[in-house]
Order: sequence, then C-alpha cells, then structure tokens
Amino acid sequence: MEPKLQAIVATDLLSKCWELDHELKLLYDQVLNSTEQPLYWTELASNAAHLEEEIIFPLAFHFLDLESANTLLITWSTQAILWHGMIQLHQLMQHLESVGLVGQDTRPLILREPGHQRDYVPPALNIFQSVEYCTREEFLDLGPKSIAAPLRVAIDILRAYPAYDREVLWGRRMLQKVQARSLRILNFYVESKY
Repeated sequence: MEPKLQAIVATDLLSKCWELDHELKLLYDQVLNSTEQPLYWTELASNAAHLEEEIIFPLAFHFLDLESANTLLITWSTQAILWHGMIQLHQLMQHLESVGLVGQDTRPLILREPGHQRDYVPPALNIFQSVEYCTREEFLDLGPKSIAAPLRVAIDILRAYPAYDREVLWGRRMLQKVQARSLRILNFYVESKY
C-alpha cells in the first residue's frame, strides 16, 4: 500500500480505535461496578511454595466465579489487542508525518497522544495471572476453554518484546497444558507466524 493511502487508512482506523476504547472503558467500568464484591483478587500462586522453581508469577488472580473470569479475560484480551494496535498505528502515523506524507490530503490530521493505551502489557499479564484459576479441576473443560484464546492473545502480543521472553515462554508452556487438558479443538490455537 502506498504511503499516502497508509496515512488515510491509519487515520480512519485510529479514529475508530479511539471510539472503541471509549466504549470498552465504559463497559469495563460497568463490569467492575456490577457487584459489591470484587470480581477478582490476588492470592499466592500454588507454585510459589516451591522455591526451587523459577517463579514468573508469584501471585495468581482468583475470581468471584468462572463467568466473571471469562468476562474479564475477554475484556483484557480486547484491551491488549486494541491498545497494542493503537500504539502501532500511532507509530506508523509518526513515521509518515516525519517523512512528510501526512497532511498532503485535504483532511486535517489530529494525532491524539496515547495515554493509558501505552499500557497494553498489564492486560496481557493479567491474562497470564488468570491461568491458575481457569485450569482448576472443578471447572472441567470450561476453564481451559475460557483461557485458551486470551492466553494466545497475550503470548502473541508480548512475544515481539525480548523483555517479556520469560513470560512468553511460561505462557507457551501453560497453553500446552491447557491444550492437553481440553478438547482437541484447542490445538487450533496455534502460534501465528506474524
């Protein structure tokens, strides 16, 4: 795609992303405020007692119930995807602006600076910290099914950043365990090549 067209498409996409982000924030706040009890909290991870293991996540999230966990996992996955995409689009726009390709069409460019969207890593880490809860035996196959796609999202977003290599490796091991425990269909949550 030629750079001028990239600028037009990226501008339109960023505008839509800002709208989605606003709607997602309203939804997230509504979900968190839907009950007087907290929907999730941290507890010492079950593997934290084994000091011989390298502990990546000493704290694990626990949830009010599996439905709450699933809702929050979907929300965190959406946040991570949306915010990471917004940062990538913003960087593209900055690059196109620096080489003089933005603003050549008739539409004015208003490039809003990302705020909380720069923090796409915490939602991905929240997903990792939810694995222990979702893989509890009492949930049978429902727990692994609820964590498989969000886990894949978290891995795919963080794997491009060497600072999170340990977390990504841990996530891959957990995804293998989830796939081994659940229906064969989860084996289709394979790592993308891109």
